[in-house]
Amino acid sequence: AVNTIFHNGDVVSSVRVTTTSGIDFLVVQSTPESHYFGPVIRLRNIMIIVGVVAAVAVVAVCLVVGMAIWKPLRKVEANMQLAAVLKNEQVVATTSVLTEIKDLCGAFDRMNDKLLQARAFMPQAMLLDSGSSDDDDQEDCSEGEQAAKSQLVV
Repeated sequence: AVNTIFHNGDVVSSVRVTTTSGIDFLVVQSTPESHYFGPVIRLRNIMIIVGVVAAVAVVAVCLVVGMAIWKPLRKVEANMQLAAVLKNEQVVATTSVLTEIKDLCGAFDRMNDKLLQARAFMPQAMLLDSGSSDDDDQEDCSEGEQAAKSQLVV
């Protein structure tokens, strides 16, 4: 029977051997633990590194995609605020690499073009900044909506 123990980072194995002539031997072998567990430890370390790199890559891709969505939408929002106060000529064209955002930007550009054409038929009083509006109506509105309401009241 082989006896094996772990001692100070080594694997120590012993076996008792008796020859036919009656000589009794005790064979002891000491092998470093890394001989057996080295590949497993290396593989574990590689998997930890792969997991960390994959997590960082996923976060980076999420940030890039998030920015690809967020920046154009913020520009469209700013353009809509300008259109709401009839400052359509100040609108900056926006586009994106994402199809849905590009479609939204294109739809806004077409709407803005139509609004610019319709401005020619609007009464001049609507296009002037009047500065007078009802404060109760403006409490829950954004700045652009407040300006648009104040201009429509005239």
